[in-house]
Amino acid sequence: MLRSLVRRTVLAGARETQAEFYFKYVMPFSDLQLRTTPPLIILDSVRHAGNVASVLRNCSLFGFKLVVLSLPEAPSKTFLRNCIRHTCVKAHADAEAPSFHLVIDSPPVPELLADLRGRGYQVVGLHPVGGEALWTALGAASGYQNQGSRPLAIVAGAEREGLSPAAVASCTHLASIPAVEPSGVFNVSIAVEVACYEAFRQASFMPFVEVR
Repeated sequence: MLRSLVRRTVLAGARETQAEFYFKYVMPFSDLQLRTTPPLIILDSVRHAGNVASVLRNCSLFGFKLVVLSLPEAPSKTFLRNCIRHTCVKAHADAEAPSFHLVIDSPPVPELLADLRGRGYQVVGLHPVGGEALWTALGAASGYQNQGSRPLAIVAGAEREGLSPAAVASCTHLASIPAVEPSGVFNVSIAVEVACYEAFRQASFMPFVEVR
């Protein structure tokens, strides 16, 4: 009986330590200090933990280390834990997680995008129809075409719903990813990862631009 009690206590302590490890990578929006203008990703109503995890892991490699998750309801602790856990498992980083933060409890996306535009951000919405080719939209948004640099935010919606009309209207640019099957829909994590890579690729041709 004593052995069973000790085992339960050890397991409970391990779970608590693991939870602390996961949740130190989750940040409430109220704690986000945008004194600088780092590149941002905004996920609008993306509810699949695997997709969020993939964006966190892969886009941080291209300098996008802040991912704002906007949901109409407060995300559960289980969902948030899964977002970080899947990221760490996929990155084989059990001892040390990748350098990123998942930002939660943000204002509604249209309000958030309006605030970012007021801070000088160019907001590129990933939209399957009506947008420019991805590289053209990102080039215009980032200032690459004019040999300049502007703060950049990339926003994407869930696969089925996409961006809301209000979110679309709040973007400065709309971008679509050309494909052989134009009627197909990209997985949201893949679409965001492709966009972040293209932004990084364009910035890499400009040695005076710092990708943060």
